[in-house]
Amino acid sequence: MTFSVHKHIPVFKNYLLANEFVDNLRFYFDRDACQLHGFVIMPDHVHLLLELSEGRKLPDFIRDIKKFFSYKVKDSLLNKTGFDAGIFNQKDTFQFWTRGYDEVTIFSERIFRIKLEYIHNNPVKAGLVEKAEDYLYSSAKHYILGTESVL
Repeated sequence: MTFSVHKHIPVFKNYLLANEFVDNLRFYFDRDACQLHGFVIMPDHVHLLLELSEGRKLPDFIRDIKKFFSYKVKDSLLNKTGFDAGIFNQKDTFQFWTRGYDEVTIFSERIFRIKLEYIHNNPVKAGLVEKAEDYLYSSAKHYILGTESVL
């Protein structure tokens, strides 16, 4: 799945915000809400390749991740990063994320590999790194080098 920051503001170029978002995701993964198979946190959007635990619904899962992090950003992180909260205003309401998300259901190993490769190559295509495994906020390092990623 993919979801984006409001107005595609590249907030995750800021390491404090990126690391806090990693912690936010880890909270949900540690609670067995899902199994994470792959991820990349780009400057203005997030790709997750995951499998929800039985009984979990994707809309609820995404809502919770986005809502909790939005509150955290609004209440404490903007002051620490220098971002102007006004850039996130939408009709006098704070909106960190765009509404909704894009979802693709994976039905085969072949499609899984295609999506995982796409996710891992996103930072390369964006010119952020030369090799996928060099991007900090990605599972590419785990798959390519066999080492732990930030999640």
